[in-house]
Amino acid sequence: RMGYLTDDTGDHISEENRNYCECTALYWIWKNTFGQDYVGLCQYRRRFKLEKSDIQFMKEQNIDVVAVLPQFNHCTNKEFFSKYGFKHDWQYWKEAVISYDASYEYVIDQYELMHFFIPCNMAIFKRVWFDRYCEFAFTVALMIDRKYKEALVISREDRYMGYLFENLLSVFLI
Repeated sequence: RMGYLTDDTGDHISEENRNYCECTALYWIWKNTFGQDYVGLCQYRRRFKLEKSDIQFMKEQNIDVVAVLPQFNHCTNKEFFSKYGFKHDWQYWKEAVISYDASYEYVIDQYELMHFFIPCNMAIFKRVWFDRYCEFAFTVALMIDRKYKEALVISREDRYMGYLFENLLSVFLI
């Protein structure tokens, strides 16, 4: 790890990696970097193929967000997401998002019937949109995490928050 910048320095949640996965890096970027025109997240085995000219084009065209292509599923988003957790997880997620901002209720009602979402937690945002997204996503995630920790019987270390963030990114972009 010599010579690498890691997400266990500064303001971080790296101890939550088993549950938050790549989103511990997202949190680190949000809390420990400042002033960039664009900021985002790729992963150790998933990357954007961008040239300097692509970034220049994004600036010239005033592009707010670049995300990966949506993933299509044969079942609805609600059914797909529920396969990876307990049935009440979707309800926790929905309640937390609406509690954060009630105007998301309509978006979620539509989103849970859709057959596609933005996978991999990968996007490049204008810094202002990145900060807004992280404020939204980590506030909602904290509400859900707190609910699990209060239940005491439920211990999550199964990438649950990683899946949840894929849904949060999709809903935020919609």
